[in-house]
Parts: sequence; C-alpha cells; structure tokens
Amino acid sequence: MDIRARLGKASSIFQRLRPIWKCSSITNDVKFRLYSSTVVPTRICASETWKTPNKINKMIDVFHRRCLRSILGISRRDYITNHEVMARSEQMALYNTVAIRRRRIVGHILRLPTTRPASLALEWIPEDGRRRVG
Repeated sequence: MDIRARLGKASSIFQRLRPIWKCSSITNDVKFRLYSSTVVPTRICASETWKTPNKINKMIDVFHRRCLRSILGISRRDYITNHEVMARSEQMALYNTVAIRRRRIVGHILRLPTTRPASLALEWIPEDGRRRVG
C-alpha cells in the first residue's frame, strides 16, 4: 500500500531530524518550517491519486499530530488536546492539505483537452456499463 510506504519514509526522515527537534536553541518557527518542507511533502507525495476514506485521513493526521507534539516537546502524559496542539503549532491538518491538492489536480485535468488520456479517464465507462467492485 503506497500510503503506508509514504508513512514509513516520512517517519524515517522525521527520526533522522530528531536532534533538531530536541535542540532548544532553534526556534519552533524554524522547526515547523523545516518539518513542512521535508517531512510533510514526503508524507503526502502523490496524495492526489489516493482514495481518502476516513481511515486514511485519520492515519495521516495521527502521524502529523504525533510529529507536532514531538517538535513542541509535549509528552503523552501531558493533557493537551489535539485542537490545542494544532493551535500552538499554527499548522493545518494534513487531510485538508491532501483535499486541496486533490481539488487542484482535478481542476487541472478538467481544463485539459478532451483528447488527453487523463481527461478521457474521467469520462470512461466500461463496456458493460458497470465498474468492478473495489
């Protein structure tokens, strides 16, 4: 599953940057910019093509909040709500970022000439009139 592979790669990058997350001389603003420019793109690479049921959205955001908590130095024992973590970090939920990217790619495909394969795929109907389940 591509989504799990992306999660593993992003987690690996996040772990390699652990000394930066723990460093007190680097401001949280710099840490969040580094996180947003290295870990997040790795996590949501090719997300435009993913199916996005609630299970996948939850996986994406659990990883995101866990990283944010680590950067902010919030342990599991601290009673800090997810909403408070997002407010402190001033970050957007990753499933919202994925949704924005999906809408952007659909808009791009809709503007393509109707002879292009991506445009044809949107209007494709199987010969028997039904698609397979799954």
